Amino acid sequence: MSVSAGFHDAGVEVPLHAAPWLLAVVRPALSQARRWGRPVPREVDVVVEGLEIAAAQTAMSEPGRVTPPTPDIASNSESWITTQEAAEALNFSERHIRRLSETGRLNSQKAHGRLWFRRSDVDEFQCT
Repeated sequence: MSVSAGFHDAGVEVPLHAAPWLLAVVRPALSQARRWGRPVPREVDVVVEGLEIAAAQTAMSEPGRVTPPTPDIASNSESWITTQEAAEALNFSERHIRRLSETGRLNSQKAHGRLWFRRSDVDEFQCT
């Protein structure tokens, strides 16, 4: 499941983590169009402004900082942990935790490009 956060307007939803990449692609194309005297619709400028805001929000987060889970995860009363935290709790490598998730042996949910694990599922797995 993937829930996008970030700029949302006119039915277009852009994940925060995609905004910097999109800007890197769009900005040169817009510059070139303007250099060649091609008109750029105001709507395109509005979209670029939204992408810039989303990119700034992404850039303001500290390097290595864990992105907060999606609203579905955050609204749940259970506590959620990252792959790294699950690996530390089970004394496994992060790679092994991802394999356990891929094979369905350890339940997880993907959000913002990361795997999230219920603390209760990790504790239960530890007991088996």
